[in-house]
Amino acid sequence: MQYAVHGWLLPEYVKSELGIDTEDIIKELNDGINRLSKFTHVNPSTFNCDDNTTKQLSNEILESVLSFFQLIDESRKRVEEAAFDCVDEEMVSSFYGTTFNEIDMLATHHEIECFIVSRMDKTGEDDGNFYMEADGEVHVRLQYGSDGDMRRGDGHEMHTSLPFTSTFTVSFKNEKGDLHLTDPNIEIDNSSFFE
Repeated sequence: MQYAVHGWLLPEYVKSELGIDTEDIIKELNDGINRLSKFTHVNPSTFNCDDNTTKQLSNEILESVLSFFQLIDESRKRVEEAAFDCVDEEMVSSFYGTTFNEIDMLATHHEIECFIVSRMDKTGEDDGNFYMEADGEVHVRLQYGSDGDMRRGDGHEMHTSLPFTSTFTVSFKNEKGDLHLTDPNIEIDNSSFFE
């Protein structure tokens, strides 16, 4: 049941970090299995049924199977959406912990003020990873001259934004039972700065 809802992620991680309590979902899935189980064994109430009873039982079975798989699908989507939020948080360290030549070459000093992800898509998945693409813009402060130059009025400061694209892998099958980025690749396009 847990695997159906959140795959390889540890239940504690799903609850504490993703904010999804799976107990009710798993209880509901158990109820669904119990409903389906009563249709798997031939007994006096299901043997030699008339056509109307057979049709009614068949519809109940199909409805139970459908609601069972819909619940799994909805739960998986909730976990995946929460996982994407965690990915967004992990991108922070990729942006603020990396020096980008495309920005570094534009000014004496620079500072990344923020970044905005406008699109994030899952491009693939295997038994241990999501493969993701994202794009958006990074807002930077560019400073020309030293801090002393700035104090004396000899320097210059400006703010600009540059588009970026990113590809990365999100590991979800690992010893920690959590989600984390691996192989982040962020490309910043500074061509508009030179136009």
